[in-house]
Amino acid sequence: MLNANEAERPRSQEGLSDTSRTNIPDTTIPVSSEQDTASPLPENRPNRRSLLLRKPQGFSAEDGNTVTATGGVTAVPNTGNIQKVRAPLLGKDTSNLGTAASEPTSEEIAVKPTADNGSSVLEKLQLPGVKARTSRFRRVHKSENTAKTQVNTENPEIVSRNSNKAKGFRHWARAGWIPTQEGAWAMALIPYWVGVIESSLLWIHWLVFALWIFGYFAFNVGGIWLRSRRKDRYLLPLQVYGSITLVLGIISVLLAPPLLEWALVFFPLILIAVTESMRHHERSFLARTSTILATGVMSLVAYDIGTQFSRSFAAISWLEHTGTANVDWVVSPTGTLQGWGWMLVVAWAITSYYWVTIPYVRSLVRARGSQTFLAFSVGVHAVLTAVILAFFILGWVTFWHLLVWLGLFARSLAVPLIQQRFPQTVTISRIGFIEVAVAMLVIITLLF
Repeated sequence: MLNANEAERPRSQEGLSDTSRTNIPDTTIPVSSEQDTASPLPENRPNRRSLLLRKPQGFSAEDGNTVTATGGVTAVPNTGNIQKVRAPLLGKDTSNLGTAASEPTSEEIAVKPTADNGSSVLEKLQLPGVKARTSRFRRVHKSENTAKTQVNTENPEIVSRNSNKAKGFRHWARAGWIPTQEGAWAMALIPYWVGVIESSLLWIHWLVFALWIFGYFAFNVGGIWLRSRRKDRYLLPLQVYGSITLVLGIISVLLAPPLLEWALVFFPLILIAVTESMRHHERSFLARTSTILATGVMSLVAYDIGTQFSRSFAAISWLEHTGTANVDWVVSPTGTLQGWGWMLVVAWAITSYYWVTIPYVRSLVRARGSQTFLAFSVGVHAVLTAVILAFFILGWVTFWHLLVWLGLFARSLAVPLIQQRFPQTVTISRIGFIEVAVAMLVIITLLF
C-alpha cells in the first residue's frame, strides 16, 4: 500500500532529482480535484533549484552526439522556458536534432576513443549555419623530412665526404682564411690574365700572380679584423697572409724593379679601401670603386710585365725601361689600335663592366624596390653604353661588343621590373651565375 504522503505530493516535485528531493520536507498540501482540473501545471515548467546545486552550463564535449550551449551561473539564471541550442559534432547523424532533449544513454555517455587522439573535441564543433574554419596542424613524419636525404644516402661515403668538405670550407671562411664573396674571385682573376693574354707570358707573371692573390687574401682578412674591432681570432690569418705578401713583394721588386712604380697607383686605392673598412663602410660605393679600380689596373700591370716594361705612352723618359722596337705589340680586332692604346681601351671596358655591376646588383638586392636607385642604375648604364657607342664609331671595338652593352642597358631596366612582377624568379644565385656568363661574353667580344 502506498503512503498517503507520497500520493498527495504535488507535481512540481516530480521533475526534481533525488538529491533535491531529500532537501524538501515531507509535508502534504491538500489540493481539491477542482483545482487540478481547472488549472493544470505545464509539463515543461522549469526546475527551480538553488544556485548552490546548479552546475556551470556551457559548451561540453562529454556527450557523444550533441553539445549544449547555454549560459553559466555567472550569466542570467535559466529560470525561464529558454530553448537550448544543440549543435551536432562533425560526422554525426543530425536526423534527431528536432526531437526534444532526453536523458543520455549509457552508450552516449561513454567516450569512444578515436584515431586522432591529438586533436581536441572542440576543433570538431560546428554550430548550425556556421561553416567550420578551424585550422588543424598537419603532422609531418620523419620520413617526409628526410625524403631528400634518403636519395643521397645510397652511398654513405660520398655523403660524409661532401658534408666534411662543406663544414671545412665554412670553418675556414668564418676564421677569415678564405674570402666568402665568390664574385670577387672572378674580379680578381680575370683582369690579370687578360693582360697576360694580350702580351707574352713570362715566368715572372706567376710570381706576381701569387703576390696578387695573397695580397687579396690579406686585404680581405684585414678588413674583417678592422670591422670586428681587432678580434684575436682574425689576427693569425692576417699575420700569415701579410707575411707571405710582404716576402713575395720584396722578391718581385728585386727581380723586376719597375714594379715598384705601380705602387704610386695602388697606394691611394688601398688607402681608401682600408679607411672605409675602419669606418665600417666596406660596402659603400667609394670602397667598391677603389677595389674594382685596383683589379682593372692589374690588367695593365700584367701587360706591362709581358711587354718588358716598354711603356711607349710614358711622357717621362725614366718610366720607359725597354725599347719599343723589341716588343711585338698586340693589335685590336678592328686593326685600328695597337700596343698600349688598345690595352687602355681593354682595361677601361673591363673595369667599366665590373663597376656597373655595383648599382645593378644593388638595385636587385640591397636597394630592391627603390625607384631612385633604379633610375641611377639605368642612367649609369646609359652613359657607359654611349661611351662604347663612341668607341664603335671610332672603330676601336666591334659591333658584337656594342651589342653586348646594349643588352646590358636593356637588362638594367628589364630585370628589376621582372623582379617586381615575379619576385621568386630573380634570386641571388641566379644573378651571380648570369653575371659570370655575361662577364665572359664581354671579354670574348672585346678581345676576339
